[in-house]
Amino acid sequence: GIDFIFEEGNPAGIKALLKIKGITELDVRLPLIEASISLQEKLRQFVNNIA
Repeated sequence: GIDFIFEEGNPAGIKALLKIKGITELDVRLPLIEASISLQEKLRQFVNNIA
């Protein structure tokens, strides 16, 4: 399922998912960090599989 969206804490996974869907950019301010490349790829695969 989509549980891995919280794998790296909030809001990294959610912001990455919104970027993949074209809803927002991936900009985050310190002390927050972007989702890792591996998590972004998992999310991209998830979105492609449900679309």
